[in-house]
Amino acid sequence: MCFNTSYAKNKEYWQTRFGVEWGKIDEPKYEMTFFTNAATHPECPVITNEEPAKIQMFEWGLIPFWAKDREKADQVRKGTINARNDSLFEKASFKHAIMKRRCLVLVDGFYEWRREGKRKIPYHIRLRSGEGFAIAGIWDVWTKGERPGERGDGPRKRGEGPRKRGEGPKKTFSVITTEANPLLEHIHNVKKRMPAILRKEHEKRWLAPDLTREDIEEMLKPIDEELLEAYPVSKLASDPRADRNVPEVMMREKTEQQTLF
Repeated sequence: MCFNTSYAKNKEYWQTRFGVEWGKIDEPKYEMTFFTNAATHPECPVITNEEPAKIQMFEWGLIPFWAKDREKADQVRKGTINARNDSLFEKASFKHAIMKRRCLVLVDGFYEWRREGKRKIPYHIRLRSGEGFAIAGIWDVWTKGERPGERGDGPRKRGEGPRKRGEGPKKTFSVITTEANPLLEHIHNVKKRMPAILRKEHEKRWLAPDLTREDIEEMLKPIDEELLEAYPVSKLASDPRADRNVPEVMMREKTEQQTLF
């Protein structure tokens, strides 16, 4: 599972790290973020296979193109924050996107919780190098929010109020998860899952148009645990009532366990 990430680096960093530019409408939206809550469908930085030379801001929680109306879109979206690697090619929400619409989800870390009895201990996991990295993702564009005849074009009858407009195209994504490596098995010790972190040499390849199912499955294997570090963080990370998008949420908690990683 992967419901919470961080991308606490400036705009220029991501441009340099991935050798791309920001989209004109997306750069002003970007803010350094210390904690995301996927359930709120935040806009996050991604690079898609259709526009691999720029960074865009997409909403987290994929809405497939075939969702017929807003009610259906909201219903489907409840189950598309993550896309499991073992059901990507069968699940209706994902099987088109995995072959046609792949993306890089840009982060510098993510959060998971370890259960110890009744306690849940939050951890921040990142690369030992401190670099930003890409999680394998899939994306889609939903346009059913605006149908012909709902745009408000043409004359209105006397006394008629403003016509409702559809929502227009909505660009969304899902984070792909895979089985946990030994480090994440210890931390995420209930579900034992982790985001599918792409190795650097696979980042551009992930966006290539000619991938087979076998190519895709090979890149979704768990990353080596030696490349990661994890440390327990502030209890603030576990408080949904608090403002968690602050630097303090990533601060290392002094516990006996922090020396294990």
